[in-house]
Amino acid sequence: MSSTKADPRPRASGSRSRGSLPIAGAADPKANIRARARALGFEAVGFAPPALGASAAEGLRRFLDAGFHGDMAWLAARAAERATPTALWPRARSAVVVALSYAPDGNALAGLGQPRTGNVSVYARGRDYHEVLKGRLSA
Repeated sequence: MSSTKADPRPRASGSRSRGSLPIAGAADPKANIRARARALGFEAVGFAPPALGASAAEGLRRFLDAGFHGDMAWLAARAAERATPTALWPRARSAVVVALSYAPDGNALAGLGQPRTGNVSVYARGRDYHEVLKGRLSA
C-alpha cells in the first residue's frame, strides 16, 4: 500500500493544489476556510491540533487490539498515522474538522412507535455518507 505524504517542495507563487484555499496574505486564514466549508454545505467547521490526546491514542490501540475493527484491515494497517497524523504529514500544524448532518427532513424517530414497520438507521437511508463527504471535500 502506498502512502500519501505531503509534497515538501515549495509550490510556484500563485499555484495551489486542488481544493486548497489562497491563504497567503489572508487577514484570517481560518475565516477563509470556514467560509469555504460553509459554502460547500458543511454545518460545522473547527480546527484542532494534528494529534490525538494520549487517552484517545490508547483507546485506538485497545480498540484495534480487541479486533473491534472487524474486516476493516485498513484501519489497523496505518494505526501509527491514525494516532499521530504528523507521522504522515510532518508539516501539519492543524487539522480542519467539518461536520455534515445526514438527518432526514422529517422526524427520524416517527417510525419507532410502529412495531410492524421496519426502521432503517438514518445514516443508511440516503446516499453513502463517505461518498457525500468525499465529494464535498474534493470540491
